[in-house]
Amino acid sequence: MGSRSQNLIQLLKIRGFINQRSLTLNDKTVLVHHYGAPGTLMRHNIKRQWWKAMVLLQSNVFPIEVSPPQLGNLLSGRTGNPTKKNLQNECRDRYTDVLTLANSRLPFSISSVGECLCPDAADAVNRDDSNVEKTFFLQHAVTTEMLLQNYIPPSGVSRIFDYWLQIRLAWWKKFSRNPSKFRVISTPNQTDEQHKDCVINSNNGQNMSIVYDFSWGPETLEHVHNIGDEDLKRLQEERGTSHVAKTSGTSKNVLPHCIECTASLEMGMAAFLVDAYHERKTLTTKTKSRAQTIPLFQIHPNLSPFHVALVITTGQSATTSKELCHVCGQLERDLKAVGVSVFNASEHVGTLAAHFKRNDQLGIPYTLILNENTLTDGVLNSRDRDTEIKKPVHVSKVVEEINKNVKATLD
Repeated sequence: MGSRSQNLIQLLKIRGFINQRSLTLNDKTVLVHHYGAPGTLMRHNIKRQWWKAMVLLQSNVFPIEVSPPQLGNLLSGRTGNPTKKNLQNECRDRYTDVLTLANSRLPFSISSVGECLCPDAADAVNRDDSNVEKTFFLQHAVTTEMLLQNYIPPSGVSRIFDYWLQIRLAWWKKFSRNPSKFRVISTPNQTDEQHKDCVINSNNGQNMSIVYDFSWGPETLEHVHNIGDEDLKRLQEERGTSHVAKTSGTSKNVLPHCIECTASLEMGMAAFLVDAYHERKTLTTKTKSRAQTIPLFQIHPNLSPFHVALVITTGQSATTSKELCHVCGQLERDLKAVGVSVFNASEHVGTLAAHFKRNDQLGIPYTLILNENTLTDGVLNSRDRDTEIKKPVHVSKVVEEINKNVKATLD
């Protein structure tokens, strides 16, 4: 059990990203994840970026909501195999409704985000796993899946499958400090040979997975499947209704094929947290300088709980501190108005070193430092999380500067 894994989990708990608690129902015990404010914000940001990439930036995507499964059903043994199938089938059941909205024209997509039960959740706490990091991240009863079903004409299926596989892999890598740890493997047979980097080509199979290489081995983050038209054929027979659609341009009636992209929010968050974890070496200023390790998260600004933190240096008079708090309040409003999320710590007591440590461990990319000079000449300091470099910025330029830096990193 490595100290790095212990340090990572301890930091997650201390800073409120993820914790675990036991839940007992019907004489069965399961582990469920508990998310504090930073973890909740990060989960929301991951989901929001998925929504942007899969819904807002794609054409003819129709999102739907589905009813979540009940945890009590899992514990009472009435679930069968609920994982993924509930969400997938409910989306497919809405096919005819969405077909009408799409004017019976291909291509179009159905998307949804919903909770799914893990079939082995009831036995989660009984697992004997020597890897504390793996045990911590993988033992949970409920997962949140992000699903897109793309309905397309039968012709060109392989090309479109390759398209989805490539853009989904690029999406995961976009937010990573170690892009090479995100790979594609063939889902049916995950042999050692298949764990090697593979060429993204439909000839390798149309049932693929995007994985992240954790310290204990690869774990699946997203499945990309060519479902074909079998499910729609079955629905036609069951309902006695036509599910055919018209191809764009030709108006030819065809039964669409479906390509599904199913991502796990929990596994995605685990991958991004492990990927962002960093142990920074610093030197103390004591008589005998010695190396000190400070753990932190270098989370991508798109996913970070906050983009910027506001702090005030210590040693100010009560009047000065009050005036600086007012300045921080106005800066917070101005930054939020342009879409920059803010952690206002202007009234938090502590040294600058303590502020920096907390902000770095929350993954906040920028810290704005205000002091008495801010009131006299309008200048404050902006500190970068990753480089630790501080540079002066005039208060009138702060919003423009931070917004430019954040968006430059985001895009």
